Amino acid sequence: MTEFKDMGPTRATPGDARKSAAFFADAMRAASFAQSQAAAGKLVDSAREGGFRVTRDQANELIGALRRCLDRIDSVENRLQVFDQEPPLGDHDYGKLMSRHMQQAATGPGSVRSAVEKLRVIVETSIEALLHASSQYDEAEATAADALTRGLGNP
Repeated sequence: MTEFKDMGPTRATPGDARKSAAFFADAMRAASFAQSQAAAGKLVDSAREGGFRVTRDQANELIGALRRCLDRIDSVENRLQVFDQEPPLGDHDYGKLMSRHMQQAATGPGSVRSAVEKLRVIVETSIEALLHASSQYDEAEATAADALTRGLGNP
């Protein structure tokens, strides 16, 4: 039989509430990205199987908007490169500790960089789905392969 012992009144501190809120916010963001990635993957599968179609003009308009989004993502990723290095916060132990912590927070799981990388995958997958849905996928693949071949110096 389990015995419950009265430990007296407990008090939650503002720090406890912030930690809990941050934990749940991180979990929700991760779940949201996972759901978005899964949905984009299903969209590609559906388009491959003919589950939905769009005209070339409709697809091109949406693809153009998504490519502009990729350009913005590139810009953000370039600005985030500053976090590839630990910020200089001094040679003392606390400065070194905080420097490592800040760099890990900026580049590790749950960071802005991680979110931007996940967003890139979702946008690229959405473009692929639209190419399939407008019957442009094979054409785009052939163009990319041709450009790669020419870039490598092959005829």
